[in-house]
Amino acid sequence: MALKLEDLLAFVETVQRQSLSKAAEALALNQPAITRRIQNLEDALNTALLDRQTRPLRPTAAGWRVFEKCQLLLTQLQSLYEVGTETSQRQPLQLGLAHALAEVGISRLLQTLEQPEAQFDVRLTAGWGADLLDQVLRGTLDAAVVASSAPSFPVSVQAQRLMVFDVVVVAPRSESFPSALQLRDIAHWRWITNPNGCGFRAQLASAFDHISMPLQVAVDVFGTDAQLELVTQRVGLGLAPLPFVTASRFRDQLQILSLEDFHLSLDLYMVSKTSSAAMDQALNELGTTIVAALSNAPGDVPSPGANPRAASRIAVGG
Repeated sequence: MALKLEDLLAFVETVQRQSLSKAAEALALNQPAITRRIQNLEDALNTALLDRQTRPLRPTAAGWRVFEKCQLLLTQLQSLYEVGTETSQRQPLQLGLAHALAEVGISRLLQTLEQPEAQFDVRLTAGWGADLLDQVLRGTLDAAVVASSAPSFPVSVQAQRLMVFDVVVVAPRSESFPSALQLRDIAHWRWITNPNGCGFRAQLASAFDHISMPLQVAVDVFGTDAQLELVTQRVGLGLAPLPFVTASRFRDQLQILSLEDFHLSLDLYMVSKTSSAAMDQALNELGTTIVAALSNAPGDVPSPGANPRAASRIAVGG
């Protein structure tokens, strides 16, 4: 089940006001609607968030952690809205970011967009890669940053390759795995993935189809950070871009599984349809910022049987 912003808002308001009725009043809803939204969030995270035996209402231990993360997420979303609604004389530039990219280095990207000398007022939109490419073709986006394992773009768009990175299978460090693994060996594990529409998930499902076995999903949830935390809690295995894993605050609690029959590398592209010299320069600067954010991995994550100090590979292309 995917997380919904309306469910996060209902939970945050309830914790802050310590009351379902007061949260409902603040959000102009009735109390059953607030209760239903919190239950949706609990179902998505598979954990109880409120201690319903206390008065006033208080979060559980897990609820406090979720509340803190929700506050951080809502603050970042507010920053995005402020960028999108800022009045400016600069020329507007509609830029799409694949869902996964929107959560890494977002603060650095926002700083670049807010530079006073910038010629463009950039508006960000997050989405799945195929949807973003379709919006570029229809002209509702000026450009988009998308990832693909087998890039094939229409002749009507320009595609600049930014970099290539691996997408890796991650497991809790506390579990033991042999150094030689195939997908069949871990088929009994459930997975923590993005919701349907994600290219990573589609590739993994295709690989399981190839060996005539099902992909068992434990939780589908947006956000690599949330997914990796669930992996450390042994809820399931995860699939994430290597730069995100090595930069994660959970990297010391994770291990990368090297599979003999499943390898996924993605090329990252900046695609656009119409451009000018000024827009090309702006897109080049934005592409450089995104590559720098993805390449800023502070540590390495060990694989079973591998030297834990071995370097992670992130190949950067032009």
